[in-house]
Parts: sequence; C-alpha cells; structure tokens
Amino acid sequence: MDYDFNKWMSDYRVISTVGQNEEGGIDRLAFTGYDTTARTELLNRAYGLRLQCYLDAAENLWFYKQGTDPDLPPLVIGSHLDSVPNGGRYDGVLGVMSGFQVMRYLVENKVKHRRSIELVAFSCEESSRFNLSTIGSKLACGLIQPEKLKKYKDSTGKSPLDFMDRLSYSADSLTERCEHLKHTYGYIELHIEQGPVLEAKGLDVGIVESIAAPIRLRLDIIGHSDHSGACPMELRHDALAAASSVILEVERLGREESAHKSVATVGKIEVPHQALNVVPGQCTLYVDIRGICRDSMERIYHGLQSFCQQVMQERKVQIKETVLSDEYPVAMNHDLGEVIARNCEKTGLSYTWMPSGAGHDAMNVAECTRCAMIFIPCVGGVSHSLQEDVKEKNLRNSIQILYEVVMDICK
Repeated sequence: MDYDFNKWMSDYRVISTVGQNEEGGIDRLAFTGYDTTARTELLNRAYGLRLQCYLDAAENLWFYKQGTDPDLPPLVIGSHLDSVPNGGRYDGVLGVMSGFQVMRYLVENKVKHRRSIELVAFSCEESSRFNLSTIGSKLACGLIQPEKLKKYKDSTGKSPLDFMDRLSYSADSLTERCEHLKHTYGYIELHIEQGPVLEAKGLDVGIVESIAAPIRLRLDIIGHSDHSGACPMELRHDALAAASSVILEVERLGREESAHKSVATVGKIEVPHQALNVVPGQCTLYVDIRGICRDSMERIYHGLQSFCQQVMQERKVQIKETVLSDEYPVAMNHDLGEVIARNCEKTGLSYTWMPSGAGHDAMNVAECTRCAMIFIPCVGGVSHSLQEDVKEKNLRNSIQILYEVVMDICK
C-alpha cells in the first residue's frame, strides 16, 4: 500500500486538533461546535472523493463506497470523533481517519473490490457530557429508545435529544439502520489500546477477544449542612466525609476483584454550595465499575450496596442510588479476529489476543452483526489525557493492517 503519509498526517492534524485548548488538550465534546467542525472537515474530504455520505437520525455519519458486487453484505469500519474534556488526539479519531485513508486509497488508485465498504463516525461515544456512553451506536443498534435519553442531562440541563432534530421526523430511519447492520458482513473498529500492555510487550497489534462493560452509578449522599465552627463533631452529618469512605470502599472492592480483570472508580464528585466554613450537607458521587466477568462486576456492585447501608447507619446520612447504565461484557467474533491475525502475520506485525478494559461502539454493534477490534499501542498507555500519543510507526501500522484486513474481506 503506497500512499502519501504526510498528506494523511496533515488531514489528521486538522481534524484531531479541532477543539484544542490552551494546555494542548482536546475539548471536542459530543454535539458541541467543535464536534460539528471536526465532522464537517471529514465530510468535506469525503465529498472530494465523491463518496456517498449519510447522516442518520442519531447523528452518526456514514460514508459508502460501492463494490463491484453490491449484493454482497458490506463491511463496516469506523469509530468516533468526540472526545472527553481535555482529552487526546487519538482516541476514536485514529479509527475513523485510518478507515478514511483506506477508502481514499481505494478511490484514488481505482482499486476494485467486490464487497462494498462503509465507514462510520458514531456520535457521542464518550460518556463525559451526558453520563451515558456510545449513544449513537446504541440508537443505531436499537439498544435504547430515544425517549429514554430524556433523563440524561449535561451540566446545562440539556439531553442528547436536544441535539438530534432528525429524530422528530425520521425515527423510522434508525429502525432501518438497525436492520441494515444486521445484514452486513461485519464491523471492524481500530482504536488505540488506552492501556500499557502492547507497548510494554513490544507488540504492534492487539486483537480484542472481549470488551468490558460498565455498571455506572450516581450516589446522592444527603446529610445536613452546619456551621463548621459551631457544630460539634459528634453531632455532624457530614455528606462529604461519608462520601470519602465510600470512595475508599470502591477502590478496595475494585482491588479485591482485580484478579478477574475488574476495576472500580469514582471519577466525579459534586459538592453543591461548598464553602470553607460549612459542613457539607450533600455530595454526589459517580461510580464506574467495569469488567469482562459479569459475576465479578456484580460482586463489586453488591458489596458497594452493603457498604452504603453501613455508612447510612453509622453516619446518619441517606444515600440514594441511581443506575446510569448496566451493561454486559461482549465477546468479539473469533473468525474476524483470525482474519486480523492472518494479516498481521502476512505483513510481519507482532500481535496478541487481549481483552479491552474500555468500552467501545463495537460492543453495541455486536448485537447486530459480528465484530472485531484492532488495538494499536499508545505511548505509556496514556489515554483520555492531553499526553495521549502514538508513535509514527504505529500510525503507519494502523493504516496498513486495516487496509490488509479490509481487502482480505472485500477483494
């Protein structure tokens, strides 16, 4: 595959740095102006190749290149373009832009292939804005009904539905999209690993066997606000102190289940009306439990529930639980994984089979069609950070392995 890497890198920099802040991090949250700008930049390049483009009712962006036998089920490749706050330039974007380069190469070099190819940039993959992840692929795969999104709000009180105008008059198109996905050959998502395993082992590629799923909770801890000087220690109902013990228990439970590849994190704390001289009367925690073993995840969850009951009794506070998401680990398709392995061997790329600790759109698409994921090493395993980086060698590898796999399936 002989292509202009510098041209691709130039396009990559334009799109991946949309929303870059003064510190160098990326603030391209879903449905913001920055997100729209990045998608528009990609659209403009696709129009230049005369690719067929389609925006569905969930704001997922699709590109289509017809094969010589359009009756064959098409292959879908892709990922997402939105970022977490102060995120990096490779999470999601590498999968979309590697896929775009494959399609551009096929167009510019007039490469014939029997099976049609679709590239998708799913909307709102990150949970940062609405506390719900992979919204676009959930809708496209029929895993959530649009009206259920009303309860998920961002910091301004807006829900995802406020940014999906097409749902009001073309909701049926999502049903059609779901049926379409069920009749595809499969879906392949290339993504940075977001962990240190590949780099530590000196490997080029990870072939994902299964994707961890999250149980996400909101815990509202309600105590009583008091004057920090006038209220004696023994009479306090300190919500933040109670929250602190819950945070440590979440960590302990996660460590206890680490042998089963489960993790548990409190990633966000909200303390309303906070002041130096006020005993906090309310605190909200957001808990993220993930794993590839459902039993292990449930042990963490039930252990946390028991601990919260204990905290309520001992500290005389109330803890109200809201389940934000409750998902099951998803296995990837082994046959598609073998196609990736075969092409790694063909191109001389070292690889390993591994689980994904992070969630991805592929876990939703797997409900409709067979799926595989290709992991590429990131420097230091760092992700969701402005320090997120990928070496040039691995950028080149990402395009090469995706091209080989696509041509193996679509030739």
